[in-house]
Amino acid sequence: MKADEVFKIHGDANVTVVDVRTGLERRGGHIAGSVHIPLQQLAERAGELDTAKDIIVYCLSGTRSAMGVHILRKRGFAKVQNFSGGWLAWKFRGFPVEGEKT
Repeated sequence: MKADEVFKIHGDANVTVVDVRTGLERRGGHIAGSVHIPLQQLAERAGELDTAKDIIVYCLSGTRSAMGVHILRKRGFAKVQNFSGGWLAWKFRGFPVEGEKT
């Protein structure tokens, strides 16, 4: 998915946006309303996510989130997509963020 597509649906109650970046990266800002599960913990914490919802996974640029999508699909998540471009694309477009340090 591209940034514009994620922006259109990220507040929908049937969508969960998952941030797989590190805690340090997240403290620098994140997509409003996203859930933080670092990639290294995603396999063990996948049960915290609702398999009935659409899941969008993001990281800084799209590489780790692609790995996250693979992990979730292996655990039975059928409606999971990668946010290609990730945080960098989101910020570039000027979409709303939380926790950003100025």
